Amino acid sequence: MVAAKPNELVQLIERKFEDPEDEIAALEAGLAAEAQLEDWALPKDRQIVRARLLLRLSEAYEKRPRQDRAENYEKALQTLQDARCLR
Repeated sequence: MVAAKPNELVQLIERKFEDPEDEIAALEAGLAAEAQLEDWALPKDRQIVRARLLLRLSEAYEKRPRQDRAENYEKALQTLQDARCLR
């Protein structure tokens, strides 16, 4: 998802995933793509879309069954902190 468009990021927020690993990968790619976008041609506020992506990512880390649970929770908390710092 390197060349994402703003509307694709909004769709990503609403997309359902079966596997938390797929969800994490897609959301991380979406956040990276959002940071690369120069134009934002949507009525939705860009910071709100970014915050919602971060919140979804936090939820995905929290429900991730693989890897270290403490590390997953730490990543979940960090993404919540990132969302909280947006202005």
